[in-house]
Amino acid sequence: GQYPSTSHLNCSLYIGNLHWWTSDRDLEQVCSEFGRLRNLFIYYDKFNGKSKGYALVEFLSPEQAAQARDQLNGRDINGRPAVTNFDKKFFERQAPSSMGGGMHGGQHGGGGGGGGAGAGTVIP
Repeated sequence: GQYPSTSHLNCSLYIGNLHWWTSDRDLEQVCSEFGRLRNLFIYYDKFNGKSKGYALVEFLSPEQAAQARDQLNGRDINGRPAVTNFDKKFFERQAPSSMGGGMHGGQHGGGGGGGGAGAGTVIP
């Protein structure tokens, strides 16, 4: 399906309240202080191509994800206080079935250096 893998859900963290122009690189920089990332998904509106303002970040361990949740909640990311959440139901309520085909990474990040690789890319 179009949804990110749920096999690492305990390592996954929802980050919301992001500006539509926040790039995968921006989030990668902010999240990498908690450890290496397995995956990073920014959700885009399939009709207008703009970010829906939230992302799912997969860490390598649940401990890293928990630390990021605690320390990133309320932290300024591009001028907005981030909202962090593990709750998949909350995440799915924010992502109705209109999500199909609207998910990709890095489009607004300027490309270069692998930034435009797309959703599901394993970050080296």
